[in-house]
Amino acid sequence: MIGKTIGHYRVLEKLGGGGMGVVYEAEDLKLGRHVALKFLPEELAHDPQALERFRREARSASALNHPNICTIHDISEENGRSFIAMEFMAGQTLKHRLLAGPIPAEELLELAVQIADALDAAHSEGIVHRDIKPANIFITKRGQAKILDFGLAKLTANHAPASLDGATLEANLTSPGTAVGTVAYMSPEQARGEDLDKRTDLFSFGAVLYEMATGRMAFSGNTSALIFDAILHKAPTSLVRINPELPAELEYVINKALEKDRAMRYQSAGEMLADLKRLRRNSSSTRVEAVVDDHKATRRPWLYVTAIVIVLLALVGSAWWRSQGGQQITSIAVMPFINGSNDANAEYLSDGITESLINNLSQLPKLAVIPRASVFHYKGRDIDPQAVARDLKVQGVITGRILQRGDQLIISAELIDARTNRNVWGDQYDRKLSDVLAVQQDITAAISSHLREQLTGETKQAIAKGGTTNPEAYQLYLKGRYYWERRTPESLEKSKDYFSQAIAADPNYALSYVGLADYYNVVTDYSPIASRDAAPKAQAAAQKALAIDDSLVDSHTAMAAAYWNLLDFAQSEREFRRALEINPDYTNAHHWFGLFLCWQARCSEGLPHLRRAVELDPLNLQYNANLGQGLENAKQYDAAIEQLKKTLDMDPNFANAHGQLRNAYREMGKYELWLEEWRKNAELTDDGEDRAIAEEVTKVYGRSGYLAASKLSAQLEEKLAKRRYVDPAVLAYEYAFADQKEQALAWLEKAAAEKSGSLQVVKIVPSLDKWRSDPRYLAVLKQIGLPP
Repeated sequence: MIGKTIGHYRVLEKLGGGGMGVVYEAEDLKLGRHVALKFLPEELAHDPQALERFRREARSASALNHPNICTIHDISEENGRSFIAMEFMAGQTLKHRLLAGPIPAEELLELAVQIADALDAAHSEGIVHRDIKPANIFITKRGQAKILDFGLAKLTANHAPASLDGATLEANLTSPGTAVGTVAYMSPEQARGEDLDKRTDLFSFGAVLYEMATGRMAFSGNTSALIFDAILHKAPTSLVRINPELPAELEYVINKALEKDRAMRYQSAGEMLADLKRLRRNSSSTRVEAVVDDHKATRRPWLYVTAIVIVLLALVGSAWWRSQGGQQITSIAVMPFINGSNDANAEYLSDGITESLINNLSQLPKLAVIPRASVFHYKGRDIDPQAVARDLKVQGVITGRILQRGDQLIISAELIDARTNRNVWGDQYDRKLSDVLAVQQDITAAISSHLREQLTGETKQAIAKGGTTNPEAYQLYLKGRYYWERRTPESLEKSKDYFSQAIAADPNYALSYVGLADYYNVVTDYSPIASRDAAPKAQAAAQKALAIDDSLVDSHTAMAAAYWNLLDFAQSEREFRRALEINPDYTNAHHWFGLFLCWQARCSEGLPHLRRAVELDPLNLQYNANLGQGLENAKQYDAAIEQLKKTLDMDPNFANAHGQLRNAYREMGKYELWLEEWRKNAELTDDGEDRAIAEEVTKVYGRSGYLAASKLSAQLEEKLAKRRYVDPAVLAYEYAFADQKEQALAWLEKAAAEKSGSLQVVKIVPSLDKWRSDPRYLAVLKQIGLPP
């Protein structure tokens, strides 16, 4: 063929070939220009009816005068071989370009706009391509996109094989006429063999854009059957998860193009073109701003962090109302934002923004939001949003990523409707830390445009409760929460310092006072500190928070815990009920109030609250373990053991669950298991003193039995009390287990005199059951304000 003259074309060299024919470069001897000659496959060229249809289509396509459509010059036949003469271009197909990997966002958007413009022009003339794929898009050396083969796709529709079920992936990516269009880029209506219109091109274009952005095919499989199944029933992996630095708006455009229901897809290429042009313009503006800001950036991230959280909230709220064409998402989980900075010192930032979003979204009416502990169960894992949604029984999942580069902060987030695995909304924020006023104006505009229809003034006020406008205070508060959640003696001390610094930076920051109260309310569980020293400080901090904002549910819960530690049971119950009146679904209030009631021997009232806390926050290890504790308090031992083992299934190293099992087994008379769980708990809490006592008691139990072991346990705890603080009520309970009445009641009276924290459980400790009618025991109850 090389060197031959076909009609008035001299063939120069072969350019390529495939299922749709072989292409040669040729010289047009009449006009002195180079063209591309494409010889059609024999099975098409020898079918008179098919060839006539092709001629009609080619005539229509040749009338398209568009810079991004490959021009058809001629269609002819030589020695029984049909061919078309097309515009000759130097460059490569998009298919070959993608062998080098995904295309940078700036170049991708430029090419996407050109391709969409070409499709809009063709569709305006009533011409549908039907086989948009990378092999049919040419990229010239000057970066211009050209769509190839208009007209060929319709020709192949009448030559589709009857069945593809046994076809391999390689075959249906290369064979001609595969059910009209290459399988991997087909629209769902193509796969079903339905009538096609211009929207089929938009779906295929969406699949091409996805591959340009990620380097991966949107729908793949080892056989055509698997590819068809993916096209018809599955959503491709989120762009942002594959490449977090892609503009989230691009994901929106691609997802809309890939809607399986064509009525929900872009209805015209012009509509899609407008969105792509807008995205290209906005991306260009962001780049220009970044260049300017590089010369004047300052390190003041925290105004932006707070602001970006508000914007994320606004846009998520907007997407929530618009998702599924009005099928609202009514339950949601905010996954821990990924710290993409590879800097452990920035971890509190990703955790803090996640928690802020959870708290803020919880204020939206008729939206159930999974609390922090359950979602943080997935921290550090590669999550499947649909699997998470099934686990947590929610409809929507938010994922996000934070990247800090010097004084630049990039935050990306997306909302996925888990019912369809469809990306409902996504966005990315790239901020230089310079002009605070300009950013505030941007945020105000974003809230106005996206949320004015959804958030009432009352809701906006609820979201802002307890907050601060001081960026330094916000930063310090986030650090305080980060360390408080880690719950070790060292981390708790850091949390106290950060909360105190946040208060110093903004004395009207209510949540910082709540954080300080929370520190004092829990520190006695992790360090040898007397409740009489910590509880008044917790009360003072909670009172300050309430003075700032009496309607803050966190403040009332912190105050309830402080009163409880002060053994002011009536005031504590009042505050718990007030918290649940403000927010009936506030999990922490349910959790603590449930324990409060159980520890007053009111388990029939307390267990529903403990179960509600677990229902609202199903993967919260503390809530699950304390439900087991409540069942143990109610003497439902089998149910308690089952619940505690369920907790350990989630995390075998959760020390609190082992501690509760220790108590339950002892009360059940399963002493070997009691000692085993005691040792595990001591190992996990890294308490050397407790571990040493457990080892000694285990030895004595092996030699002399349970009572001797219990007596030694009490004696060793009493010796320990000489070196560090041990709650006297704990010593009383230990001597009671050893059946040492005098020592037990004496320590109980000492505990009452100092109002020690462990008297909270005095009414339900089984070791005291045999002395419930003893006057000395009843006097202790009266002294601390508990009924018999």
